[in-house]
Amino acid sequence: MDAIAPIALLLSHQSGYLNHAVDTILPIYTMGVICLVLTLHRQYQPETSSAIAVAEDAYLVVFEREQLQAARVKEAQHRQEQQKAKEKEGGNGRGQEGRNGAVLPQGSQSLDYSGVWKSVPSKNVNYEEFLSVQGVSYLKRKIATSTVVTHIIKQEGDTLHLEVQPLDMKTTFDIGGPPSTSYIGKKAFADRMTRDEEGSLVLVKTNEEDGMEITAVRSLKEGGKVLVMEQTVRSLKDGKETHAEQTFEKAD
Repeated sequence: MDAIAPIALLLSHQSGYLNHAVDTILPIYTMGVICLVLTLHRQYQPETSSAIAVAEDAYLVVFEREQLQAARVKEAQHRQEQQKAKEKEGGNGRGQEGRNGAVLPQGSQSLDYSGVWKSVPSKNVNYEEFLSVQGVSYLKRKIATSTVVTHIIKQEGDTLHLEVQPLDMKTTFDIGGPPSTSYIGKKAFADRMTRDEEGSLVLVKTNEEDGMEITAVRSLKEGGKVLVMEQTVRSLKDGKETHAEQTFEKAD
């Protein structure tokens, strides 16, 4: 027992020293670990944020592509349904109903507008005001309303070629197809031509820069000897509309 007592006393002193060492070293060690973690976080955080941003951009691109593809598929299906409806109506032995409820002749959807058409200035309706709204000068308006204008139309299926003299303008339209670009002077227009339920040709010309939309509806009258063009110019800003009408007679 006498031999054990000094050993126990020594161990008790060493234990105190160990506890003191642990209490001193552990906080320093812990602080070092925390500093290391913060350093690594700061070093790699920009790369992590950049990687996340790239992933988000890639996701948005894929999402937009899928949305665009879905819209194209939907539009194609819509066109197919319209085409089937037209074929069904064309084969039922009777025409369609027009604006006034009259039964139209079978095949009105494929009326041929080919020919040389000359305007009749004396039959113009509100044409000068129609030009004024578009910003045409007084002198040019007077010339336009008194000049015989010739429209030369060549129609091949759903393709229509239009030449306007003496303005020397030539344009080709894909009836029912995507928009095309034409110019009046230096102004660019997005053009889209379709047929309505009566077989009339509907041309919509849009100029976003000037905030203007022009609609021209061509219809055949008097057994195909007269062409009437109803025109509307609409402001894209306030929706105000101005209407006019021109009459053309077939020259050939």
